[in-house]
Amino acid sequence: MINSHRAKKIFLFVALVITACLLMNGKVLAQVKLVTFDGTVTDEEGSVLPGASVNLKNMETGYTYSAVTRSNGRFIISGIEPGRYECEVSMSGFATQIRRGMTYAVGARITIDFQLTIATVEEEITVVAESPLVEVAKSEISSVVGRREIDDLPVLSRSFAGLAALKAGTAGGGDDIRGGGQPAGSSEILVDGVSNEFAWYNVQRSELPADAIQEFRVLINQFGAEYGNASAIVLHAITRSGTNEYRGRAYGFWRDEAFDAMNYFADEKEEFKQYRFGGFLGGPIQKDKLHFFLSYEGARHETYSIITSPLVTKETVPVNTVNDQFLVKLNYQLNEKNMFSLRYTRDWPRTTNAGVGGYSTKDLSYDRTMYDNVFQLNWTLYPSDKSMNEVRVQYSDRYFKTEGNEMSGSPDSYQIYRPSGNFGKYWGNPMWWPEKRFQMNDNFNLFLNKHNLKLGFDFNYVNSKVTSYWGHPGMFYFDTDEPFDPANVDTYPYRFRWNAAAPSTEWYRLTSLGFFVQDTWKIHPQLTLNIGLRYSHYLFAKNPNQERFTVENKYNLDPRIGFSFDPIGDGKTAIRGGVGKYTNSPMGNVIYAAVVSRIEYDERILDNPGYPDPLAPNPFFPAEELVFPKEDYTFTPGPCPNSIQYTLGVQRQIMTDLSLSVDAVVSHGKHLYWFVNLNGIIPGTSTVRPDPTKGNHFDIQSGGHSDYKGLYFNLKKRYSHGWGVEVSYTLSQAKADVESGNWNSPSNNVDRWLDYGPTSQDARHRLSVSGIVDLPLGFQFSAIFYYRSALPYNVITGEDDNLDGIWEDFPPGERRNSGRGFDYYSLDSRLSKFINIGPRFSIQIFAEMFNLTNRVNYGSPVRRMSSFNFGEAVSAMDPRLVQLGVRVNF
Repeated sequence: MINSHRAKKIFLFVALVITACLLMNGKVLAQVKLVTFDGTVTDEEGSVLPGASVNLKNMETGYTYSAVTRSNGRFIISGIEPGRYECEVSMSGFATQIRRGMTYAVGARITIDFQLTIATVEEEITVVAESPLVEVAKSEISSVVGRREIDDLPVLSRSFAGLAALKAGTAGGGDDIRGGGQPAGSSEILVDGVSNEFAWYNVQRSELPADAIQEFRVLINQFGAEYGNASAIVLHAITRSGTNEYRGRAYGFWRDEAFDAMNYFADEKEEFKQYRFGGFLGGPIQKDKLHFFLSYEGARHETYSIITSPLVTKETVPVNTVNDQFLVKLNYQLNEKNMFSLRYTRDWPRTTNAGVGGYSTKDLSYDRTMYDNVFQLNWTLYPSDKSMNEVRVQYSDRYFKTEGNEMSGSPDSYQIYRPSGNFGKYWGNPMWWPEKRFQMNDNFNLFLNKHNLKLGFDFNYVNSKVTSYWGHPGMFYFDTDEPFDPANVDTYPYRFRWNAAAPSTEWYRLTSLGFFVQDTWKIHPQLTLNIGLRYSHYLFAKNPNQERFTVENKYNLDPRIGFSFDPIGDGKTAIRGGVGKYTNSPMGNVIYAAVVSRIEYDERILDNPGYPDPLAPNPFFPAEELVFPKEDYTFTPGPCPNSIQYTLGVQRQIMTDLSLSVDAVVSHGKHLYWFVNLNGIIPGTSTVRPDPTKGNHFDIQSGGHSDYKGLYFNLKKRYSHGWGVEVSYTLSQAKADVESGNWNSPSNNVDRWLDYGPTSQDARHRLSVSGIVDLPLGFQFSAIFYYRSALPYNVITGEDDNLDGIWEDFPPGERRNSGRGFDYYSLDSRLSKFINIGPRFSIQIFAEMFNLTNRVNYGSPVRRMSSFNFGEAVSAMDPRLVQLGVRVNF
């Protein structure tokens, strides 16, 4: 087994050699975030015209791209930055044709054919038209959120990822966007083509100012082999760049409790304020060559959490968050063959009194500090009109820290868990957590007559180390809410857990290397095959004194084949589908849940402890019956989690700006990580283990699976003539026998079938409707309506009914997630007024209402049957909220 340091050197050397060879040979490859533009040039009789010049120009930056049609009349230009373009097609003896107003979205493949007319004198024919709504060469299911939606739709969090949850086929929200019945941590988030993932959990690492995002594409299913490290969804955003005009904005958002409704579980409104402010400035340093873009957003958020535990007086606790986000970006086109970009971003959130609310009392409050710095360099090279290459390099530095405050329990406080309340201290305080990532990828494109061949690699090295006081000094578990009575056996805790090794340091270094080849084969003008193969290699190295947990997973081959058929040949219909395998990075799964997190612990369990001193004799149980089993954790190597996806659908452009799509999806998750207790308590014995000298021995195996069936509907009217609307609906069913991070799975040590049930995000129906409409007198109205049917939750008895030592038993005849909670819907709206001041200045004043109808959306019900609140909600999501804002554009 090679060590991580050596592996890092080998992989980096291989990556650099491959890149150098590709560049020297003039063979290069299209990157995943940019646009590909192709088509055919013919005369009026339909005969192909080889040798025609195709020149493309960005109408905002002045950057140019060009190609010459080949013997079959086809042209292809790749590596195009998203934006607004005009295209000029010319050939001697024919009238020059100019097409303006085309908008290219991130990751798009646009096909436009040109027909030239014979000219007796020099003339130009200008056509003003938008880009096609249907990408007839793509087999993926994806959707784009553009700058207008980010600007004009009401989004409370100002996070671009929040809009991704409106797309058909998505589930979850915030940092945890997922789909296809896959567990948390199974998606990938990219910014400018590099990872924006916090590797430990496989969730979004840092936020960017909303005004710094140009647009993003949500890839739901059947995406190409250039995308890896995800068995579910890929969210791919690109940042804004400067243009040939100086443009800027200053803005402010304001919220106050005086405008908001009161939370359903609150007795009175507490003081609350939120301020968001910032702006951007972009423009030329050298026109048509060098541009800059700067963006900043600050947030000051003063809110509260409601403690609803019946064991304490109902109380509201202030929770304050401060955040500062920065972005600096430079773009430079040295010449038509070389383009460079440099980006720096910083996300710096700080929170006080986190961790409070519901059954979590203010003892569990803590303060949290985080920052994330990202440096990225891109180089795009066009050695010839048949090739293109982009190299991307990223270095990120993330730091996270939690610590107690004057409200929380001290670091030496015991944690106490009762059916209706939690006390003590936050589990990990104090904790500090740095994570560094180095990434380099190279994407290569070779344009042949009927083939667009892509090759590439992606190298990642992540070094993450967390030190915490988990399990110190220990945790008491009670099965009653009654106060402790030394004379009453029913009021004693049934278990005490602690970590004798606290503070513990959990450290991992992960090296991943992925190679892919993707061929877009236009076997007929109306039929395209997308054939790809991806290989992924993961090398996980533990702390140097824990090398037995070094894991190398190198058997990850992902074949993918899709098709797209334009049956009419007018570029307005695509019948698409395919089948493919998609492997998820092991980061955020077994690595976090067991091998890294817990092997450093010396976790011990004491059944029937004394109280308040756990080591004192329990008067109702002889001291010699007390056991101190030490838990152990191992990992049985196996395949990485993956999914097999099958899709079939159709998209049709109904009118100039209106399209409809319907897609059927079946996805099977394979080799999901779960825990198998090799030394669990024998059912019916309460305490007896196969090896009585040891405690639990959890082996992590890749034996879990999931099943998903979905039907996606999307109706989109592109914004034009003063209005736009999008309707997305998902009908789905998702089942699995494991959830990411589900420590208590299985519920027993014998029957895994009891864990097969709906996933935590299994909502039968999801519907979103979003729209923007311009009104008279400079007003604009926009809204988002979102509905989700009820989510499942675990119903547990709160007793060890089968006497196997696990107090998470399901009721007789029930399985995991047998209960259903409450449905959810919300209507968010914005009314804006635009005031123009001269040709270059404008002011936008607006008011936003979130949950306009003040619908009570309950949190998850209490799942423990022994609680007197069983089946009831003890928390509610946001009531009606009001936000006021102003923007000054110049």
